[in-house]
Amino acid sequence: MKINNLIYSIKKLYNIINIDEINYELINYNSELLQKFINVSKTTKFANIPEIINYLEKSNNIYHIFLNNFNINLYIYSSVKLESFNFIKLLKLYKRILIIYKYYNLKKTINIHLTFWNKPRSLPKNDIFRPIHINGGFTNVNDNDIYIYRKDEYSKVVLHEFIHHIDKLNSSIYNISSYNIFKLKSFFNIHNNCHLEPVEAIIEFWSFIYNTIFISIEYSIPFKLLFKKELDFTLFQYNKLINNYKFINQWTENTNIFSYIIIKLILLVNYKNFLKLSIPYNENIFVDFILNNYNHNNYLKLLKKNNNNFSYLSKNSMKFMLFSNF
Repeated sequence: MKINNLIYSIKKLYNIINIDEINYELINYNSELLQKFINVSKTTKFANIPEIINYLEKSNNIYHIFLNNFNINLYIYSSVKLESFNFIKLLKLYKRILIIYKYYNLKKTINIHLTFWNKPRSLPKNDIFRPIHINGGFTNVNDNDIYIYRKDEYSKVVLHEFIHHIDKLNSSIYNISSYNIFKLKSFFNIHNNCHLEPVEAIIEFWSFIYNTIFISIEYSIPFKLLFKKELDFTLFQYNKLINNYKFINQWTENTNIFSYIIIKLILLVNYKNFLKLSIPYNENIFVDFILNNYNHNNYLKLLKKNNNNFSYLSKNSMKFMLFSNF
């Protein structure tokens, strides 16, 4: 696959969907929808956080964004009126999802549940990474619902969780063999008890690509320029992440930050060759690609050469993308 061909295809779809045709409505307080959001949050390790549950329990307004004849529903849960948010951004997000839905010719109904818990993604202090630090949402690919709870980078997180429902991108590495997990853990010195999900790097890579394409189209900025800036930022965050983990001998975590940042970086630095791999991915080829292309010293050289310190951002910020909130 060539990136220019993908951009061309997305542009064609972008022009056939009119944002003015998208509808929204206030749903009268719906305890069933809200209670399901609360219940599923309590049953997953990625959202069973008291602050999130408390925030949800106060969200007594539910808004529904939809387009007739499309099986995509966006529900926004809040304690304030919808007009308090960037409504145009929500409509653009809905349109982005429709475009990916059409590009992959998906058929299933997808319900996206969105709320705005206002805690930024951040570095832990003398601790390993846990969901409270970085996770923003979750989904079950065998179900129809996507749940997004963190305001920080929510539009990009929606893309990430939505792409999990694209079977040919998600399924091939989803049940990766224990042998290949062992190879990765041995190579990267990851603790044996640490849960590793390489598929998250694939999903994060594609959400990165699509988020960059959409911004390129919407703001008339060349994709290559945006990509380079985002790659510089990923290098910057990678270095921050590595330095933060110097207090432990073996990598360990209680989320998927290794895949989200480190494996994704390998894919991004070598994205032209990665795009040549057949989809669905062969797990052996994918793992070998990761092992053969990791180069820590080269990443540090690139970081130094580009000299982007992004000092205007909080030093504790663990955002995944520079333009993820556009």
